[in-house]
Order: sequence, then structure tokens, then C-alpha cells
Amino acid sequence: MNRRALAAGLMLAATAAMAPARADAINVVEIFNNFFEPQKITIAKGETVTWVSREGGHTVTANDDRFSFPEQGTSVRGDTFSWTFHEDETFSYRCLVHGPGMAGVVVVGAGSPPPPPPPEPPRRVVPSVDYPTIARALIDAEPTTIIEVLPGIYHYGVVVATSDVTIRGMGTSSEEVVIDGDRQRAVGIAVGADGVRVENLTVRNHGIAGLSFDGVARFGAHRIVAADNGSFGIRARGSHRGAIHASTASGASSAGIAIQDCDPCDIDVDELTAAGNAVGALLENAGSIIVRRSLIRGNGAGIVLTGSPLEQRGAHLWGNTIADNADPVAPRSSRSVGAGIWIDGGSHNLLEHNDVSGHRYGIVVTGVSGPSVADRIIGNTIGDSSIADLAWDGLGADVCLAGNARPDGTEPSADPPIAETIYSCDLPHTVGVPWPAVIANMLDPSI
Repeated sequence: MNRRALAAGLMLAATAAMAPARADAINVVEIFNNFFEPQKITIAKGETVTWVSREGGHTVTANDDRFSFPEQGTSVRGDTFSWTFHEDETFSYRCLVHGPGMAGVVVVGAGSPPPPPPPEPPRRVVPSVDYPTIARALIDAEPTTIIEVLPGIYHYGVVVATSDVTIRGMGTSSEEVVIDGDRQRAVGIAVGADGVRVENLTVRNHGIAGLSFDGVARFGAHRIVAADNGSFGIRARGSHRGAIHASTASGASSAGIAIQDCDPCDIDVDELTAAGNAVGALLENAGSIIVRRSLIRGNGAGIVLTGSPLEQRGAHLWGNTIADNADPVAPRSSRSVGAGIWIDGGSHNLLEHNDVSGHRYGIVVTGVSGPSVADRIIGNTIGDSSIADLAWDGLGADVCLAGNARPDGTEPSADPPIAETIYSCDLPHTVGVPWPAVIANMLDPSI
């Protein structure tokens, strides 16, 4: 059956239409884990788009709020729904669970007219006669102002209370502009306003955090080097709709990056490098986060997701390299357990296509912080684990494992044994069987 015939069959089977579908035009968008296919579709005025859910756990939500499917919760595999577009426009939508990293576009007819080019943003150069410090440049800064920081080492901290500004290091690399705490100041750059971006600089030697976003929205950290700060390299607490891209974190006693106390967070972490921290990346009481294409190596633990099932949920970890995170030289904390990825008490998290090697447990799920519910561990490459590649202590329900393998293609080791058979994703409902050995091993670092 060709694709158009298949699409026609799906249209006839649709049971969740958001608006009446036209029979004379069929345009299908398939929903997979973390992407829509096609991501961009072009149709004529009056035609209908039908979305088909190939994987569950997603929404299709219009950016202009004209619709969101489903009305409650997230889709399940096989859901279909339709919407008819009547005017020329360029329509954007996204998945609420996976944030800006999972989005699509429908171009209707001629599309929307292009917006006028934005005005050139105001710029302030630091240091200069008018702006000797970053703090001085922030005073009375207009929205969209770019504060350009010239290469050098700056021995002060910065508190950002001005919304919609960008602080940008002007060196050819992130290492040329340095905010140094001299081990005397608590935070290098403390952001407490919405819409702030920090780019292309180093924050080091601060007592609590190099870069902190606290209770803000629409934030960004791009090409940041956070080195040898106290508890955290980069921290986002109670913050939403943000991005941490192409950044490096090392030498933190709690976590290289920490995303805490936000649900939904809608935060995208991409191309992170975390090494030599107690934990590479900590997601704590945080929902709707993507961590992708990152290198997490040589920490006390790799990525830790923790919280109750209602508070830590909907994280998507994919395409990451997570290696050798049982390093005894790394800073130590209660979470430095030598695990590659540790889910403790979360729900509806998806781990797929990660390369995990060199740990006590490669990927482990526990229920210390609360029962783990509906986590999916699919298609990962896991090996060189001293206890087991895969593990679940059985506290929770609907945790499923499928398609994971060692680098040579053989079945990964598991605790309990044959866990991928016991907790197969093909089973309709799986209640965990308690397996106390897992948490005992997790709490005994001498093993």
C-alpha cells in the first residue's frame, strides 16, 4: 500500500477530530518520539492536516492557542486528529511535553507575510568610559540591549534584574571573557529577570554557582564555561522556557548543571559537556526537559532524575554519550553512586539511543523518592557495567525496557535478570516486583 492510500485509511479511522475534515485533500503528519514527520508541510487553503500518533506521550499544541490535542493528558499510540486551515498563514505548533525541541510548521497557501526586520538592538560595550562594569551597563538598559563584554578577567559578580537583555562575551572563544569569583563571591552571574541570555564567556571560582537563573522565563545560556564553582556550574531553579546549549561544566560539588523545581520546565539542554562533577546533570522535581547530544563523562554519576512522579516527569534523554561516571576522583555527594543514568521516583521519562558505558549500573530505576511510573528505556547501547547494565528495584509500575543492547549487539546484563523480558514494552501493564538488591547496591559505594 502506498503512503497516500495508507493516509486515506488513517483518515477514515480518525476518532479524535478537532474540526471537521475535508475529504478532497489529505495531508498527514506522523508523531514520533521528539519529532514530527514531516516537520514542515505545505497545503492549500481549505485543506486539512491529520496528525497520527506513532508514539504516545505527546501533544500537538498551536503556538497561538487555537487548539491543543488531546484536551487532557498526552496522546497514546494510534490517536489521530485533524484540523482544517482556511486562510493563508504560516502556522506553528509544538509538543507541550518536549518543548521547543519538538515543533512543526504548516504553510497554508502563500503563508504569512514575512515580518519586517527587527530594529538594530542597542549595544553597550564593557569596559568603556560610559560603562566600566557589566552592572553599570545594565542600569536603564532597554529591552533587547546587548551588553558586549571585551576580553579580560573581571573580578566581580553580576546580578541581572533587567529583562530581555543579552550579556555576550566578545572573545573568539568562551575562555577569553572570565567572571572570576576568587573563591569569595557566591554567584558569578545571578539572573532574576525574564528573557535574559548569557553567551560566550567563562564563570569560575564562585562559592555556590557560576551562572544561576532563579524564577525566570525565556532564559538562555550559550557557549558558557562553568569551572570550579562550589555547588553548581549552571543552575536553573523555578525557571521555565529556557535553553542551555554548547556549554561546559566541571568541578561542581553537587552538579555540573542542575534544573530544579519547575513543571513544566520546557528547557532544552543540547551539546552539554559535563566532567569532573559530583553529578553531570541533575534534574530534580522538574518536568518536560530534553537532554540531547551531550557528553557526560568522568563524574560521580552521569544524569540523575529525581523527585516524586508528579514533580519529576516527562524528561527526554536521547543521543547522549554517558561514560565512566564512577570516577572516585570526582567531587562526592549522596548522588555520586557510579550510575550512568539514575531515575529515582520519576514518571513518563523516555531514554532512547544513548550510549552508556563504564558504570556500576548503566541505567537504573529506583523508588526511593517515590514510585517510578511509566518510564521507557528504549534502544540504548549499554555496556561495561560492574553490577548490571539495566536495573529496576521494582517500586512502581509500567517501567518498560526494549531494544537495549551491548556494543556487540548482545543482550545487556540486568538486575533482576532478564529484566527486558519481565518488563517488556510490549506488555500492556506491568507492576514492578520489588528487588531490594538494586537499592542496596546503590547505597553501598564500596561495591
